[in-house]
Amino acid sequence: MIALKKSRLLNERIELTNQIIKDYSYLCRFRTKPKYFSKEGKLGFVNLVSFVLNMVKKTLQIELDDFFSLIKQNKNQVTKQAFSKARNKIGWEGFKELYDMTVKTAYTAEDLNYYEGFRLCAIDGTSVAVDNSEELLSYFGSSGAGGKTATARVSCLFDGYYSPTT
Repeated sequence: MIALKKSRLLNERIELTNQIIKDYSYLCRFRTKPKYFSKEGKLGFVNLVSFVLNMVKKTLQIELDDFFSLIKQNKNQVTKQAFSKARNKIGWEGFKELYDMTVKTAYTAEDLNYYEGFRLCAIDGTSVAVDNSEELLSYFGSSGAGGKTATARVSCLFDGYYSPTT
């Protein structure tokens, strides 16, 4: 029964996300310049946002090939360089809006599970290399041999409600 509830919640969030990213006003609000995505290129705005939300687990090029093969648009291969260039044409605020919507709708569900009256969560962290510019090096600090690589610290809170073992 819990798996069905999770599946329903997940499917509802996916459908809502799809509706939002296909809405022209979303594109207009979060492209970094008005001329971006005025024509449907190899990637396209909706495909690009969908790919970013897909959570890359393999190499970027393998994930790109798999994604576009899955959606039956693999006639022209999308390179990781083309992806990175296109990704920079979308403002981060668009992804934050999707995240906020997902969290808000998930936590308003009536059938949330609790463990002894509490939400069960876990947290973990890691370091991520970022562009090695002076500005980022100054802001995030450094790591690596000689401390010359700009490195950001990332923390992630995992909500036990969505755990496959719950």
